[in-house]
Amino acid sequence: MEAINSGISDSKGIAKYVENKLSKVVTVSGQVMSEEALIREATKQADKLGLVGQKFAKKRAAHIKKYVDDNFDEDASNLAAYALEEAKYFTHTRELEEGTLGKGIQNLTKNFAFARFVLPFVRTPSNLLSFALERSPLGFPYRIPGTNKKLNVPGLRSEAEAMREGLKSSDPVIQAAARGKIVTAFAGAGLFYEMVFNNNNTLPLITGGGPKDEKQKKILQETGWRPYSIKIGDTYYDYKKLDPIATILGIVADMSEMMKENEEANEEGVEQVGIALATALSRNVANKSYLAGVQLWAEALQDPDRFGERLGRNYVSSFVPNVLSQMQDYDKQSMREVRDVADAILKKLPGGRDMLDPKRNILGEEKIIDYGTIGFMNPIGASKEKDDAILQEMADLQYAFRQPSPKISGGNVNLLDFVNNRGRTAYDRSLDLLQTVTVGGRTLRQTLKRLIKSSQYQRLPGYSAEVGVDSPRVQQITKVLKRFRKIAKREMLKEFPDVATQINNVDRALKLNRQGVNRQEVLELLSQTN
Repeated sequence: MEAINSGISDSKGIAKYVENKLSKVVTVSGQVMSEEALIREATKQADKLGLVGQKFAKKRAAHIKKYVDDNFDEDASNLAAYALEEAKYFTHTRELEEGTLGKGIQNLTKNFAFARFVLPFVRTPSNLLSFALERSPLGFPYRIPGTNKKLNVPGLRSEAEAMREGLKSSDPVIQAAARGKIVTAFAGAGLFYEMVFNNNNTLPLITGGGPKDEKQKKILQETGWRPYSIKIGDTYYDYKKLDPIATILGIVADMSEMMKENEEANEEGVEQVGIALATALSRNVANKSYLAGVQLWAEALQDPDRFGERLGRNYVSSFVPNVLSQMQDYDKQSMREVRDVADAILKKLPGGRDMLDPKRNILGEEKIIDYGTIGFMNPIGASKEKDDAILQEMADLQYAFRQPSPKISGGNVNLLDFVNNRGRTAYDRSLDLLQTVTVGGRTLRQTLKRLIKSSQYQRLPGYSAEVGVDSPRVQQITKVLKRFRKIAKREMLKEFPDVATQINNVDRALKLNRQGVNRQEVLELLSQTN
């Protein structure tokens, strides 16, 4: 554009102008054009020419000055600086601005070494989030009605002045960039509106975080559904790692899901939209993998009994190189349970995964993870929608069906403490048996399938009109699960006689305790395992 403005009209002349201009942006040694870069080059030349030491100090200084004077181009230096800044901006590596939340956190990690342990990365994640929100309706500057104040997302620099200056700029490139942001923001607003208010599918094309209850979410995932994914055909493709666009999609999808939960159009509609927007924003910020450390520490500090061990597992296992874990990954494999620090380390060691219990669904079936055709190197997780009437019904009921506790007999016997000669715990075996034990000649899956298809079940409502009371359908499914779990436990005890002995000892001890027998005798009985 400079060439055209200077009067050059033929294509060859324009090409030559551009080539000459760009050739000056980079120095002979391949550095970005600047006085500092030229001084470094001239210094190396002086060293090669032997201009070293006090004797040649004046000649050395003169050589460096002449080299800089002969080669420095201020226009090329400015263009190089602009190009470098643009490169940093689009690779999300530019320095954070003072006064922003990201800069405050970065300063914190510099001043306190422990903070870096919790938040090892700040600059790039902050730039990614800022880049995404600047191009969404959230980052667009709105004027508060009745005031001269502007509403901007906290932690981001105000784009209002930057856009105004860009539109008034005499530089057509800066003008185009400002217009692009505005158009993108309005296009984002259109997508935002369409997804939030007009997406009425049971499973939307773009999924959000899903149910708040983690157990409900796990049941839903059994159907093939994935959080923060795009559904194409019958397959869900994870978009969480596709930042910065993932943040915009995630906010839109979360708002869509939350608005469906409050479909009543009433006077509180605006308030509901505001709450949904704030919640969607917080969920998508907290969901980022680079903020996992903050979330882990926050949960551990809030509830150390529940999350303290999980924090320890994550940090201790992080000292095991990931390459050891990746060596054993392949297309499809059974997911494994990690219950303590030792399990977390074993999972990463070659062959260690096979020593852990497999993860199982509510029916006792192993959960399989599919890495796809390129294995663990695939950055986009995927899962196919399952044509499973039982799991789909459980998900539709929006009830948190739970696995039985590994602790039985009043919590005095832990089935995880008993392992057979094949390395399987008594707890895992009791879940595994759910697939094969029968009642009336039918397995658990066959019984549930027959129940769900029955006309009697179909006439039952899927919800309960009374607060705190499970729906009739949930009650029927739970009844079947309890029946089969009881039989599976009985079969497991035949394979683990030491568990049966321990349960018997515990029951006897509790009975003696109720009868007032000496406390020491009760404790001795509880300690017996044979």
